[in-house]
This record gives sequence, structure tokens and C-alpha cells, in this order.
Amino acid sequence: MVGGMELNVRKVTEFIENQSSEVSLIGIWGMGGLGKTTTAKA
Repeated sequence: MVGGMELNVRKVTEFIENQSSEVSLIGIWGMGGLGKTTTAKA
């Protein structure tokens, strides 16, 4: 994985795991080149 992406993936994963089953969508946004697609695919 791209350097530093592990932290982003871990944060998203923890958020998903700590939410109720009602969570069905998480938005990831930011400037181009920040790794949004890489994070979403992980």
C-alpha cells in the first residue's frame, strides 16, 4: 500500500466497525492525488 495509507485505511475501518448496521455510505473527498481511490479500494 502507498506509504501513509495504512493510517487512513485503519481509521475508515475503525469507523465502519464502530457504527451501527445503519451505516451504508461513507464519503471520501479531497484534492486530487491524495489517495481517495486507493483508500476506498483497500
